[in-house]
Amino acid sequence: MPDYRYYTSATWTEGRKGSVSAEGIADPIRFSAPPEFMGEAGTWTPEHFFAAAIASCFVTTFKAIAEFSKFEFLSLQAEVEAILEKEQGGFSFAKVVVQPLLEIAAASEQERALRLLEKAERACLISRSVKSQIELQPEVFVRAVEPTVVALPEPKRAELRTIRRGGMWREKSSGLASLCTVDHAASGANRYPSAADAGRME
Repeated sequence: MPDYRYYTSATWTEGRKGSVSAEGIADPIRFSAPPEFMGEAGTWTPEHFFAAAIASCFVTTFKAIAEFSKFEFLSLQAEVEAILEKEQGGFSFAKVVVQPLLEIAAASEQERALRLLEKAERACLISRSVKSQIELQPEVFVRAVEPTVVALPEPKRAELRTIRRGGMWREKSSGLASLCTVDHAASGANRYPSAADAGRME
């Protein structure tokens, strides 16, 4: 099986700041040491890159597993908390808490969703590559998808003209045409209309 290689480069700019770029990616990212280590606030830090790598890897891994399993979901957000502690020899990330928030449409799929989230955590290659303890705290939400109701316009009924065709009477209008059979015996009328009635029909 062929291996895959990824190349990045970090360049110092000033103070404890710099920029990082990657092969094949146009825009570099500015970074700094964290403020607690004399860096600039409001800027990406290596510590944030570490947590973001786990979060983004989890999302893409879950999507791949969901596609393979034919599992549909509405949304997914993975929140990651990386806990830095000072140990013998220096600081390291002792624990990483991964909190995926998954939204689905069917309550019957909740258990399956949890199983796939756990599978994604085990398969995430970034999580598998670090020595930190990974703790998964998944949450699955159900959102009912309401059907869309489309209101159809009522047909417009214009002035009606009654026309006799054989034993049938037809009402005609610009918006609606309805066909009905006239029961002459029940109504007490003659089989054929009188001359006066014929004149009113025109």
